[in-house]
Amino acid sequence: MRGSVVKKNDRWYVVIEDRDPATGARKRRLHSGFRTKREAQAACNELVVAMQRGDYLQANRQTVGEFAYPARIHRAGDHSPLAPAMRGQGPSD
Repeated sequence: MRGSVVKKNDRWYVVIEDRDPATGARKRRLHSGFRTKREAQAACNELVVAMQRGDYLQANRQTVGEFAYPARIHRAGDHSPLAPAMRGQGPSD
């Protein structure tokens, strides 16, 4: 695993390269929004160390509802977040 910094327009980005353990395919993760090269390099070092320790939490597109209620099952055609079958099982109910 290795990291590098890249400049695009007026911002610096951190690129972390790693391998998928299951397939062996190369994966690149981009972290953006650093104003200076020094900030980007410091963030790169921290990210590489966190990944080596196993402390790195990869960003995903999981919603808060999916995180809080992973076992929620929606019935076909029901698009309500509080389906009748699920009412009474939330944190405020």
